[in-house]
Amino acid sequence: MSDPNQGGSHGAYPQGNYNQTQGASDWDNTYAEYQTQVKRTFECIRDGRLGEGGGCLLRITKWLLGNAEALVRDDEPMHGERLKLWEEFNTAWLSILQKQKEMVQDMAESGQAPRPPQSVMEYDFIESMGKELVALCDSMEKHGLVDYQMGVWEEEIVAILTKTLDLMEEHTGAGGASGQASAAAVRRR
Repeated sequence: MSDPNQGGSHGAYPQGNYNQTQGASDWDNTYAEYQTQVKRTFECIRDGRLGEGGGCLLRITKWLLGNAEALVRDDEPMHGERLKLWEEFNTAWLSILQKQKEMVQDMAESGQAPRPPQSVMEYDFIESMGKELVALCDSMEKHGLVDYQMGVWEEEIVAILTKTLDLMEEHTGAGGASGQASAAAVRRR
């Protein structure tokens, strides 16, 4: 599996916060890139290329949560678009983890790994994604963007992430004793 933290053909997002001095066209271009990456993530989920999709999702997570301050400003004309953005983001997280669970169950029943280009995410990568999400959500709480309609559905995401890790341990032996301790650490949030 390739390194999911490296930029793909679409590159990485700028990490700085967007303020009023940055041009609207810069924001529009960056948002268009975000939308491209969201679409790519859903395509990867649909096609069962979860290793690639997980990398895309982690990049958009870091970008979105790193730029959340710009997304919480009162801007009535953009309210509907922002709700859509958060819903797509949360749905991507829930979808990739649900697909991972399904593929792990299929692997356990058939005794066979997915055929390339399909892939599942590695246990350690999912665990790392969970820790990253929890840390980012901790920094988001000051904006009121955790477990609300406009924000990260952290409880739901962590619940399915934990179930996915538990399933992987049960069916593949992934994680072992250190994995059980790490999954518990993600749950403790």
